[in-house]
Amino acid sequence: MKRRWMWVGLPVVGLLLLVGAGLALARSAPAGAPPTAAEAPLGDAFTYQGELVRGDEPVSESCQLAFRLYDAADGGLQVGDPITTTVAVVDGLFTVALDFGAGAFPGEARWLGIAVQCPGDAVFTTFPERQALTAAPYALYAKTAASALAAHRLAQDFVLHSGESVSAGDLVTFMKGEAYGSARRWSDPSLFTTYAYLFRVAALSETDFVIAYRPAFPEHGTVISGTLSGGEVILGSPSVFNPGNTSDIAVAALSETAVVIAFRDSGNSDRGTAIVGTLSGGGWTWSDASVFNAASTGGIAVAALSATDLVVVYTDHGNSGYGSAIHGTYSGGVWSWGNESVFNPAYAYHTRVAALSATDFVVTYRDAGNADQGTAIAGTVQGADINWSSGSIFNPAGTNSIDIAALSATDFVVAYYDYGDSRLGTAIVGTLAGGDFTWGSPSVFNPGNTTSIAVAALSETAWVVAYQDVDNDDQGTAITGELVDGGLIWSREGVFHPARASGTGVAALPAAGFVVVYQDVATSNDNLVRVPDRMERRPIGIAQHTAAGGETVTVVIDGVSAAHSGLIPGQVYYWQGDGSLGITPTRERVGLSLSASELLLDHLWPQ
Repeated sequence: MKRRWMWVGLPVVGLLLLVGAGLALARSAPAGAPPTAAEAPLGDAFTYQGELVRGDEPVSESCQLAFRLYDAADGGLQVGDPITTTVAVVDGLFTVALDFGAGAFPGEARWLGIAVQCPGDAVFTTFPERQALTAAPYALYAKTAASALAAHRLAQDFVLHSGESVSAGDLVTFMKGEAYGSARRWSDPSLFTTYAYLFRVAALSETDFVIAYRPAFPEHGTVISGTLSGGEVILGSPSVFNPGNTSDIAVAALSETAVVIAFRDSGNSDRGTAIVGTLSGGGWTWSDASVFNAASTGGIAVAALSATDLVVVYTDHGNSGYGSAIHGTYSGGVWSWGNESVFNPAYAYHTRVAALSATDFVVTYRDAGNADQGTAIAGTVQGADINWSSGSIFNPAGTNSIDIAALSATDFVVAYYDYGDSRLGTAIVGTLAGGDFTWGSPSVFNPGNTTSIAVAALSETAWVVAYQDVDNDDQGTAITGELVDGGLIWSREGVFHPARASGTGVAALPAAGFVVVYQDVATSNDNLVRVPDRMERRPIGIAQHTAAGGETVTVVIDGVSAAHSGLIPGQVYYWQGDGSLGITPTRERVGLSLSASELLLDHLWPQ
């Protein structure tokens, strides 16, 4: 019976891990104790992975495979020695090491000819088309070219910014005409008040934000605007939105110049109240305040559904502490409210809300009526009413310090600490479709006692969490997370306040990434705001020696840097969140290691 073959093959080299389907890192070692990364010699072999199918069935037997290397797709000259070997094929898949000798890959194009003979075949069957070998085997060329690249490398001297320092092999960054180290940095802290009990932050635009807070004396509801300029925060003048004792403050942006603030008005029997502020020319104007719940109200959170519509969620102390919500509209200077709606007929703590669309939103809370489990529920505004989905548990244990941020019209991220798991800082991504929730796997972003958690979306797949790291001297800390192939990956932590920081809040600010607000409890109880400045710095190369602020450092910006130790040959290195070089993939790729001490910079920097 005539056999019909199908072949799929992929070259893989033990030197270079390339981005591409089917490519993988492969290493081999001679018999005996394996060499260390620094000792292992770099050979001329590369690994070839293939799939062999007979008819429609994958082959599962040992076959003879013959390989020939050519310098042309058709005709041309054979390069190196031919290779014929017996290979075990399992479910159609096999892996074989090919070594065509030194000099087989001098940097010119190569094609692989392949023939196969399996048991029962009278002769070898040669596949009609040679396979072009793309970048993978040409990593072999890099080991012979390294010295030439080093000879032609481009280096330049830079003056380090005051207060900076680098060592040989450190990544160097650049901003405003000066060189910097690569560790995560922050703007200088800006004081917005002293001793505020409550404060919340919301982004207005790519550079602007607003903080709503209650100072200690007097305890009036107050706001202050902030603008990012030149990597630093410039604050406006404070403005009082409620001239009475104010608590449970929440704020959301209706537009780039307008915000809604919901709060408990302690000067008016603790009633739930809302007000709209408009920012113009650096000053605020305020609407009339409007009561949305004429009873004692706590746990207030607010989300903007549109430029005129909003939803407030809260704990209604006038109704047994039930979790409640109401839809409001502010248009033309006039307030209107829908019907109050109970989403949890039991005490609800830590209520938070995120808008998914002009009518849909998600509420998260700690359900005292169900063992304090972390729970979510979806609401839809229909006229004066809110329709609710069934509640969905995202953490089946005691849950606290909950916050939520919408990622898209269907996805959101919830951050919290888990009483059932040593109060570890944890996050989970949820999806709402057709009124039903689905949840990803919970992921720990801080493997220690965590509190004062706040989260903000940076994109449809990324977010930032700010928190108080209790097990690390209560330091104010931030970390970014990203949804990749259904799983959560985390950056390195960045400490924005190296002492006790409480009441952390965070908002996405595209010009800087995000803005954090917090209270410096360790010293003066000042309330501060900071932004990271790393977004403005760009990596330029590798320092070749130690230097301190004000000194000149030589930086290799192209070619091979030989100022390293302990690199893994053949490994791609990236700029990590803590400023170091590491093998965990990030958006900032630095280069390929040629040896334990040499790094070939490939300049695949982010733009």
